[in-house]
Amino acid sequence: MKKLLIFLMFILTTVSAFSATYKAPSEKYDFSSWKYETPKGSDIKNLSNYKNKYFNLGEEGDIVFAINPKTDGVDRNKNLLRNSNTWYIDYDHTLSLNMKVEVSVGSYEMNIAEIIGIDDSNKDVAPLVKIVAKDNNLYASVKNSKGTNEYTQIKEEIGQKYFTLKLKVEDKKVIVYVDGKEVLEKDVSFWEYKNSFRFGAYPQTNYGQYKVYVNSFSAY
Repeated sequence: MKKLLIFLMFILTTVSAFSATYKAPSEKYDFSSWKYETPKGSDIKNLSNYKNKYFNLGEEGDIVFAINPKTDGVDRNKNLLRNSNTWYIDYDHTLSLNMKVEVSVGSYEMNIAEIIGIDDSNKDVAPLVKIVAKDNNLYASVKNSKGTNEYTQIKEEIGQKYFTLKLKVEDKKVIVYVDGKEVLEKDVSFWEYKNSFRFGAYPQTNYGQYKVYVNSFSAY
């Protein structure tokens, strides 16, 4: 009997260690115009009470995107919220975020926000704009008329501190603001695709633990 009790206690302890309790971000945030692109290869449209180790509500009330591509056994590195509204660059649109990045390794690359293109068959094409956290700095990558990406450093030493990010499309231009300051403006009048906003943790490197914390967001 004593051995049986010890065995049962071991099982319960092991189960509890691997069954962390997560809170759903929908307890605080409205996702009615968003879907979640999961690391497991599926898209979740109803985020009411949805939670897991990749997507949850942090202790400080943030949306937490967490992923370790090497150890999590993911099907894709995407860990993103995507806005359901699509639009052309003929009209004005803005994505605003307050966020911070935590990465366990010194050398890394991760997309944290994008303007993703969509073709006539509703398939994704290469992003028009990528905001990239790379080796503790922040970059904007914008597609040009030749189909190549132009990289611009927009913030140094992001550390593990919050910053504000705004992606704005206006008069067929992309304008990027960091902490309220305009840091980039590019003409994208050549771009003919539909678009949508998305943000979160999308590692481009396959090692390390990646976390993105977001405590406010809006898209319009």
